[in-house]
Amino acid sequence: MSYLIAAYASIWVVLAFFIFVLLKRNRDLSQQVEELEARLTDLEEQGGS
Repeated sequence: MSYLIAAYASIWVVLAFFIFVLLKRNRDLSQQVEELEARLTDLEEQGGS
């Protein structure tokens, strides 16, 4: 029975870590998109293509 509890707990730990990593990647990608949009806006204002 203790193996079942350990397996169940370890699955939750791995799942929580996976979700944390996905959230961090999503945050990083959102920041990159904002930076690229700002650069694109600056280039468009300067008349570049």
